[in-house]
Amino acid sequence: MNAPTSQGSAAYTGQATTPGSWYRLGRVSGYDHIDITGNLSFRDVKTFYRNQAAFLGSVK
Repeated sequence: MNAPTSQGSAAYTGQATTPGSWYRLGRVSGYDHIDITGNLSFRDVKTFYRNQAAFLGSVK
């Protein structure tokens, strides 16, 4: 997902973020939509979500 159709988004490159803005983090390799949403998937995505949480915790 990039952003809602009526709103723009920008690539996240480590810059300071603006509340309420949409940023693209790039494509996720090795997973598909069903894996990430947890629907009917037997893949363990805990590491993916732990990495995302660590990333979000490091962004200022």
